[in-house]
Amino acid sequence: MVSKRSGKAYGFGGYEALDSDVNIRFNGEEMKAAFKALRNAGYHMFRIYEYGSWKGYICDKKPFYDGGTEVTTFNDFID
Repeated sequence: MVSKRSGKAYGFGGYEALDSDVNIRFNGEEMKAAFKALRNAGYHMFRIYEYGSWKGYICDKKPFYDGGTEVTTFNDFID
């Protein structure tokens, strides 16, 4: 979810959608392009698992993230 007011993404922690909010669904090619652009900009991408099985990603300038596995590309099927 992306707030039209703030431009910030949220909505994965139980937040209610507001009437002014817009849902944006990214496809796999867009995620691959985003990973590539972030890595080219000097960021590191880490795959993490929350609650043991909920897969997610962390983007950080530091080359290490405790509990995360660094990945160089996005290969998940989300389409």
